[in-house]
Amino acid sequence: MRDGDFVTITNRTADLPAWFELHPTKVCDALVFEMPKKLESGYQPGEIMDGPIIWRLKAGDRLVWVGESRPGRKAVDHVLAILECRRCALAVGESNRSGSEEWLAFGSLLHPELTPCELARTRAAVEEVRKLGMPRTKVLQWALG
Repeated sequence: MRDGDFVTITNRTADLPAWFELHPTKVCDALVFEMPKKLESGYQPGEIMDGPIIWRLKAGDRLVWVGESRPGRKAVDHVLAILECRRCALAVGESNRSGSEEWLAFGSLLHPELTPCELARTRAAVEEVRKLGMPRTKVLQWALG
């Protein structure tokens, strides 16, 4: 992530950006009962939304936040936190920078090769996830509900 970038991680439809439309084939649980009503009222779904700023986190996925310690958050061997997804969620990246090239590069590496510091952070993240063992939850298909 670059300065000015941020990510919203949620499994609540109320928290999704206004521009994001959840496709009828990607709903589960309670939303299965709401989607037919939406379709009957004239909703015409488009293609399944995808792009460099949309990441679908499946139940069982782990997301590691790496970096240096900061006020209120102490890094342990470069790891600030680990999010274990027990349910599917959506991560949506946003930036206060403008331009389509900025959006296309969102979340990409800053350099073609990892710096020694980035490599150390990556190794620390992988090691911490390995220590957690196998996830207790797993799904094959991503859906919100």
